[in-house]
Amino acid sequence: MEEQTLRSALVIIVVITLCVACLGVMFGVWNRTAPKRALERTDLRVAELDGRLDKIEDRVVELESHVKHLPTKDDVHNIDRGLIHLTGIVEQHGERSMAVLRSVDRIESFLFNQSPPPLAAPSMTTPSRESA
Repeated sequence: MEEQTLRSALVIIVVITLCVACLGVMFGVWNRTAPKRALERTDLRVAELDGRLDKIEDRVVELESHVKHLPTKDDVHNIDRGLIHLTGIVEQHGERSMAVLRSVDRIESFLFNQSPPPLAAPSMTTPSRESA
């Protein structure tokens, strides 16, 4: 009986040892593949972020090309000053034009109110050929 008990105990020890060995192997395999999986997830995330970054770069380049042609603050200020200057010139020309218009109206009124000189009556005779 003692021999059977010893054999049973030995079998139990062997089974427990095999189970522990299997668990160790499984843990080792999992432990070695876990960093690979984490690295793969990280690589996927980096690829996704790289794609998003490329899209953002394209948008920035497009915006820069549009903004490059827009006037600066100084350009707009110079245009504003130029428009103010032109407005003053146009107002001066308007005042001068009104003065010229009033003068033309006075001259026209004077000429219309003046009596026309008498016109000579047209002659009905034709010059003779002999006198020519």
